[in-house]
Amino acid sequence: FTDAGSADTHTTAWDFGDGSAVVSGTLTPTHVYADNGVYTVTLTVTDDDGGVTSDTLTVTVANVAPVVDAGTNKTANEGATVTFAGAFTDEDAADTHTTAWDFGDGSAVVTGTLTPTHVYADNGVYTVTLTITDNNGGVGTGTMTVTVANVAPVVDAGENQGVNEGDTVTFDGSFT
Repeated sequence: FTDAGSADTHTTAWDFGDGSAVVSGTLTPTHVYADNGVYTVTLTVTDDDGGVTSDTLTVTVANVAPVVDAGTNKTANEGATVTFAGAFTDEDAADTHTTAWDFGDGSAVVTGTLTPTHVYADNGVYTVTLTITDNNGGVGTGTMTVTVANVAPVVDAGENQGVNEGDTVTFDGSFT
């Protein structure tokens, strides 16, 4: 700022436009915005004779996407229940979030939880993706791998049988 009254003393006040406390006594403050948006910042300078002048600037704060961790890689047998435990962080603590788990096997996406369970029907290696979307459109993803081992079938040849020579024997085997 400039002032024609060279003998004047001055006070400064910064209003950052986000409802936080006004900062006085410096021309070079720093400030952290907690939420994305467009803010009007006002610098007011007052001299000791009561002269007051203000100027404004605009600060546009971009949304930061959530940082997502789908969890550690897992191994399981086919047909077993696998439990997942995802996590995320978001710079904007006021955001709301939606979750979506894609288990990589063509099954339906599961939403609304960070700790779902899933059963893989076949052996293989699956890439699991956790997607977190904040209410401002920020999208973060994390992936992990699930290795599913083949499980041999369980076989039942049926009941023991006793027959005479020449008789026809009917067998009733099964497997799962």
